[in-house]
Amino acid sequence: MRFHPKTSSLSVFSRLLLGLGLSLLVFSGCRELDETGAPVRDAGSDLATISDGSLRDGSAKDQAASPDLSWPAPMPPPASCYQRSSGVTGIQVVLRVDQYIGVKTGRNGPHEIVHGTIINTPWVYKSSIVDTTNVEVAMNIQTATDMTGLPKEIPVRAGEQIELEGEYIPKATANATTALGPAAVLHFTHEPCGYAVLGGVKYR
Repeated sequence: MRFHPKTSSLSVFSRLLLGLGLSLLVFSGCRELDETGAPVRDAGSDLATISDGSLRDGSAKDQAASPDLSWPAPMPPPASCYQRSSGVTGIQVVLRVDQYIGVKTGRNGPHEIVHGTIINTPWVYKSSIVDTTNVEVAMNIQTATDMTGLPKEIPVRAGEQIELEGEYIPKATANATTALGPAAVLHFTHEPCGYAVLGGVKYR
């Protein structure tokens, strides 16, 4: 039998490439690849990229670490506001307004009510509590006995984007509903734990 150096070298090189490929597959955790060959992101990795489709099935994703200059920078509240009680979490979001409800007055005074969809989350204290992007927002309106929050009713329109920081109550315990179904509640959007940015003006 004759020895062919080129064929033997090619065979060894091919085996090395195959071994390298298998090693990379093992160390990457055998992650599924998309059509571009990039690893498919975990369903719980990025709240900022939730689409309406995933909203309807009630899923939620945690905030990604990748910076995006088109969204607000993280602005955590005082540490005492991170989690005022179990089952809730401090959160900072950009919300797309779906429906303006108006002002409702209850035992905690007048609140401006907005139904919307979270489209970006610059900061959240405990992401595992976030169970939907469908939310009812209750923004406090100032009174003689409570000078925090909005100075008066400031209506918003469907399609507008507003920035909010406050306390998130998951839909599992919030007992709220919008046109999209069961909703979480975002409230306490005023000092000392939050704010609301409407029309480019920040209200505390």
